[in-house]
Amino acid sequence: MTLTILKLEIRRVVRDRVRLFFTAIMPAFFYVIFGAAQSYGSIKVAHGNVAMMIMVAMAAYGAVAATASLGAATAIERATGWGRQLGLTPLGDGQYVAIKSALAVVVAIIPITIVSVIGASTDVEATPKAWVLSISILIGGSVLFALYGLVLGQLVRGEAALGAVSGSLVVLSFLGNLFFPLSGGWLTFARFTPLYGYATLARYPVSDGWVVSSDGDPVHEALWMPLTNVAVWLVILAVAATLLVRRSRARRVTAPSKTVATPFPATAGSCGPPGWSSWPSRRGPSWSGTTTSRPAPSDSVSSGCLPWSMPSARPGWWQSGPAHATSM
Repeated sequence: MTLTILKLEIRRVVRDRVRLFFTAIMPAFFYVIFGAAQSYGSIKVAHGNVAMMIMVAMAAYGAVAATASLGAATAIERATGWGRQLGLTPLGDGQYVAIKSALAVVVAIIPITIVSVIGASTDVEATPKAWVLSISILIGGSVLFALYGLVLGQLVRGEAALGAVSGSLVVLSFLGNLFFPLSGGWLTFARFTPLYGYATLARYPVSDGWVVSSDGDPVHEALWMPLTNVAVWLVILAVAATLLVRRSRARRVTAPSKTVATPFPATAGSCGPPGWSSWPSRRGPSWSGTTTSRPAPSDSVSSGCLPWSMPSARPGWWQSGPAHATSM
């Protein structure tokens, strides 16, 4: 069941070529502008150069944007009833979250690979170990933002969830030191945001923990800081996503049984709506024409007419008078 749904999700994402195009091209374009085209890209750092640092940052942004948008798309799925359909299957809440996380990892590989290929063909320099570790952290850590998008997708309804994810990711990207360096109080505050820990951890094999600040003085981050950041946010978002998915899938809309009870005046030899024994057929293009015979009700009640009830799919379509009442 889990593998089948995962394959269906991957197939659906692959068919959305417009999303794949922007997911792959935008971070690559950012790297070319901020990294490959700048003269400071050749400045050496611990195990590489500045161009490698920028490449990792832009690949992180591409992976985050791709995975978070997939998670937020669950809001549209919920609006269209797909989530409720999955709720009728044996798929558990944790399995649903795991499928979305695995899908995010698969999609995150696309921008990371394209940015890495462009970086390798330009001025990026790094040791083989730094290359392998940085790319592995980028791919594995993208699960964090699949959960982030999933949480927003459960909290915000419809297409507004995609806007909420896009807007919040721009803010988190600035706080994550992806676009320009921070310092002072802003840097202290940024250490508590999820994207800062993810990006810092991905650049750690290249920089050995040194972070460039806006005042020009490098700041060293101990390894435990980004590790703790990622671990804490992973637990928070995983628990929140599972609980919100459980709440969403537990909802069931059960339409109450409605009937329309309408008393009719007693007529000779019959009890019921006018034309009871010969109703127009619904099969024709209009209400005139072929008729369908209905069995006459019992005449055992000689005085008055018992209320006659029918489902209210089309309440009052046959009524000729105002005397009708609706009961549930």
